[in-house]
Amino acid sequence: MAVASGNWWLLNSLWVLISAWGALFWASVFCIYRGLLGQPIWLRVGTTIFAWFVIAEWLRAFSHWNFEWGFLGIALAEVDALRQWASVFGVSFLSLILLVPSLLLVEFVLGDNRRKKILLSIIGVTIGLFLWFFGAALRMDALEGLPVYRVAAFQYAPPVPRAGVTALGVSPDWFSAISTLAKKKYRLLVLPESISSHAVSFDGDRAESLGPKRQVLKGAWEAEFAYLLSEAPQTYVVVGTEGVEEKKVYNSTSVWNADGLLGWQHKVRLVPFAEYLPFGWGFLGSRALTYYRAGQDSLPIKAGPFMIGSFICQEIQHGAISRDLVMNGANILVTGGNDGVFSDSRVAQIHHSFARIRATETRRYLVRAMKTGVSSIVSPNGDVIGQSPGREATLIGAKVSLMNDQSMWVRFGHIPLIMLMLTGAVLAFFIVIFGKHRF
Repeated sequence: MAVASGNWWLLNSLWVLISAWGALFWASVFCIYRGLLGQPIWLRVGTTIFAWFVIAEWLRAFSHWNFEWGFLGIALAEVDALRQWASVFGVSFLSLILLVPSLLLVEFVLGDNRRKKILLSIIGVTIGLFLWFFGAALRMDALEGLPVYRVAAFQYAPPVPRAGVTALGVSPDWFSAISTLAKKKYRLLVLPESISSHAVSFDGDRAESLGPKRQVLKGAWEAEFAYLLSEAPQTYVVVGTEGVEEKKVYNSTSVWNADGLLGWQHKVRLVPFAEYLPFGWGFLGSRALTYYRAGQDSLPIKAGPFMIGSFICQEIQHGAISRDLVMNGANILVTGGNDGVFSDSRVAQIHHSFARIRATETRRYLVRAMKTGVSSIVSPNGDVIGQSPGREATLIGAKVSLMNDQSMWVRFGHIPLIMLMLTGAVLAFFIVIFGKHRF
């Protein structure tokens, strides 16, 4: 949706300020660390690495309307052995893994004590070897004895018709594609978000904020899927559209088969200024591109053997959402989106890296279908099983197993990392207070 001309200057100024704030924030973090350089190394390392850096990342996200735009640890998505630590401590620990050698290198370069440099080298190598070998040991073994299901992600982006042009607001090309894909007898087929210009009313209510041409009852979709999937009754299709429930409009994912609608999930974490307007900004004349209500719960959708944990587009950046879905019983994760809305193609790769981390954190297969960008299927170890080669229409298929065990990250969340940080801080405190050596 195009940005209104009166809103353009404010939104673009806002993103410039957000970028400047990110640079200023991390510059401030570095200045705080520089202020500790006159203190013993154990105090610097203990208080910096094991305490306030993770808190600083959280505060940075919170300062952006509580939306987690990214974490330093995502850079380790390509490093298999280190990525596995996400299943224990989450992505914040991966940020620490990246920070440790950086801080040790600063200490090594700025230090003028030969004994100190030797000690730092030993510490750095020891930590690196420990993280690498124990991380490699955390990989899940080959899954044997579990049922295998064929699943697919379909990357496709035909033009979306204007409201009222077609009965469901969906391009006829979509239905032709679904009919063809149904013959392949995949058990689960995941489509991108926003394939229709019409909102789907899941409970029969109509939203007053949408005109009559912009919404359709679920029965019309059920009739279409009954026809499209008549020869594939065991195929479940995940679709991303706007949804209406209790007269409110949501960004939603729904699951269908030949028998009709099986369930839906509303987007919980909305994108500020794109999907909702943060409090107070309306006084400045700003308007959101769309106005959605946020979903309240992250609940899986039951579809045959699948307990589908669904999240939408940039929710891939929020580890708490995928964790909640798995805690509530999801045995597979799916997500749809459209990274083509970003002018920088690197954003799509960053979101793909998030998908690898989310799969590793939860130890679930993750199926990701985008209109454009990077569609993929990722294993519980974060390995890429299949990936789209570019922006063109692509079908990615794979065989997956449904997982029911919960990783340490899913069971305990940030508690192990908090305990680790507290242990490091307390240890540093006692070394400084009772120790006789200053390094």
